[in-house]
Amino acid sequence: MLIALAFTFHKSALIFAPLLFVSNRRFSALQLLGGIFVFLVIFISPVGTFLGSFLAEASANKKLAGYAVKGTSINLFYVIELVLFTSLALFFRKYFYQYKQTMLFFNGFILYLLICVIGLTNPTFVRLAWYYFVFVALSLPYMLYFLKDANLRVSFKSLISMYYAMVFFRLLISYDDGDLMPYKAIFQKGDREGMWEYMEYRGKDGRMADGALDE
Repeated sequence: MLIALAFTFHKSALIFAPLLFVSNRRFSALQLLGGIFVFLVIFISPVGTFLGSFLAEASANKKLAGYAVKGTSINLFYVIELVLFTSLALFFRKYFYQYKQTMLFFNGFILYLLICVIGLTNPTFVRLAWYYFVFVALSLPYMLYFLKDANLRVSFKSLISMYYAMVFFRLLISYDDGDLMPYKAIFQKGDREGMWEYMEYRGKDGRMADGALDE
């Protein structure tokens, strides 16, 4: 019911449907690696482009059809994240499958990885993984909890913090040739003079509404 409701807001919400079928399944390490390998073979080959174009045409969605043809070379940063998170999934799999609740979180984490594979050569589709990013946010603290050694816990927490800090600053520097610098939170007043500033919340005169945030 929630997915159907979300579908009325955005059709891409259907990407969340596979979780209904795998939420309570226990996947072996071989199945996990096999699934990622199959997705890699499909989506880094011409088969992936053909499949995306076919689905776009079948849905008669011009926007989706436009996304399907925006393929690029393999993104190295997505490969790094895929390798890191797959390694974590293999190491912590047995711990997550000890409890029903964490089983759901872990399987959502796996689906996040599989969708990231789709985006290796088409960054546009990476946004579909955002539906499952909540399971990354839930799984990483549990991984920290499962580590009993104090030194490992400190190292793990430090590495995760450093990793996402690096992702954040890379986006600031590289996205639209550094257009996100200087960084401005959405609730801060003032004009950042960025290329997308006109898309922010503004008054009728086209400028940031004075006192709008105070109200």
